[in-house]
Amino acid sequence: MFKLKKYEEEEMIKEIQRFFREEREEEIGNLAAVLLLDFISKNLGKFYYNRGVQDSHKFISERLLELSEIEKY
Repeated sequence: MFKLKKYEEEEMIKEIQRFFREEREEEIGNLAAVLLLDFISKNLGKFYYNRGVQDSHKFISERLLELSEIEKY
């Protein structure tokens, strides 16, 4: 598993706390936000990562196809 940079983790914790405050009208502390971020990272992050890899693969494949079409002429 990868390690977030300190400033990234702090920003994500603030966003989790903001979400709970604005959307659920609840205040959650740092520990609760850290635990939620840890859960998301360990259990859900792989789905976002894999989607990013798939999107990158599709993009690169399309660019390579364009290059091969140019090469034919």
